Amino acid sequence: MEGGYGTPNGEAADHNGLKLIRYSAYQTCTKLSSAWFDLRVFYVRISNFQVNDLTPESLTPNHTPLDPETLLEVNATRSSIYSDGVSCLLRGDRIDKKSEEATFVSTDAIRLTGSVKIEFFDRDDRILLGALDMYFSNGSTGESKGNTKRWSMKCQSKMAVGNGFLKGEHNMGLESRPPTTEVHVT
Repeated sequence: MEGGYGTPNGEAADHNGLKLIRYSAYQTCTKLSSAWFDLRVFYVRISNFQVNDLTPESLTPNHTPLDPETLLEVNATRSSIYSDGVSCLLRGDRIDKKSEEATFVSTDAIRLTGSVKIEFFDRDDRILLGALDMYFSNGSTGESKGNTKRWSMKCQSKMAVGNGFLKGEHNMGLESRPPTTEVHVT
């Protein structure tokens, strides 16, 4: 996962020898002390499977806040704490039979102030389950002075060979390997 480090005013900060600049066209949330976390690009690559007519043209991630105080917006539409989450679309950016991989990308503006659960669907089939979690440098979930807010993303594949778009045989080279999934956010 990549993210910008910097001061709330968008000034540059030095992190591991890299000078990164954080820029946000949005104001920070006034109800909470947490600043918005802005996702600009969502990227999923699935490889080592037989690309065929069953390979989807898009995937649908559904974002659900894990805390009632988490604010979530997708393309400037705020989710209610009583909703089942907010969905967007990852369009098929590169679907290649020869390399046996499919890449899905979204550039929707996704903003959040706390942890969210993310489920990725191919139509009605859930293929990935994950969470984008906010925590503080001391490992706690509560903010206190001197702690830095950090983000962590964990995802787990829910795909099974023989189901959904994996109905074809997966790559059966010298080393039989199941399909591989990568998830990135920027």
